[in-house]
Amino acid sequence: MSESTLTIQLSREIIEAHEKSLKLARGEGCEKDLAAAIEPMRKAAEGGHPHAQCNLGFLYAMGEGIDRDIQQAMRWLSASAEKGNVQAMFNLTQIMESGRVSPIIAGRHSRL
Repeated sequence: MSESTLTIQLSREIIEAHEKSLKLARGEGCEKDLAAAIEPMRKAAEGGHPHAQCNLGFLYAMGEGIDRDIQQAMRWLSASAEKGNVQAMFNLTQIMESGRVSPIIAGRHSRL
């Protein structure tokens, strides 16, 4: 395995929490509810799931389903970026360059 390859081992519980958060955020098989998606998304993010970390950071940055908090956005986007998530790297860069959430982030991250 090369140095640039990162292998992440996630428990079934963390993966299921992430999948549940996506279903709630997208409204798959249920009513779309970003606020309800936050709890399982946070569980998955705290468990180290890089996509959940990126999604949670995005929701914090945009203030969707949760109060806007740029510090938390940067925390979760940074954690995801450290695991190699390119979308998190892009979103984090946009926040740092602009000092605010760029409309570009919203456009590129229109789906979780």
